[in-house]
Amino acid sequence: MLYGYSSQRFLNLFLFLLWAAQTIVCNADTPQPLLVDISWMYARHNSKSIHIIDARNPAHYAFQHIGGAVNIPVDETFSTGERKDFVGRIKSINEIFNKSGINNDDGVVVYDDGSFLDAARLFWVFEIFGHKKVSI
Repeated sequence: MLYGYSSQRFLNLFLFLLWAAQTIVCNADTPQPLLVDISWMYARHNSKSIHIIDARNPAHYAFQHIGGAVNIPVDETFSTGERKDFVGRIKSINEIFNKSGINNDDGVVVYDDGSFLDAARLFWVFEIFGHKKVSI
């Protein structure tokens, strides 16, 4: 429960807000929608300017993942300091992104196991660090 709401209701509200934000901010500066579907992905899956990011743990990624996807486990983006729920330091996050071949001008699509929690967290980390073209 979060502020008296069930986690499912909170997730539904979050997804609605993402959809609403997409209709407001999707313009010439952001040619990539916030929420993408399978047809959008299929049309662009071979593009060198779009990176597909699997936010699941390495074991799930190794078992099965979308072709061409890069694994960035969401847990790697958390702080190693006293507060584990904070975002990691700039240097460590930049190393993760650079190791994955992601530049700030590239488009990124993040997915997880279907819960959207890990994908949403990684989406947020990308945005915090100045990434303009991020989708779920």
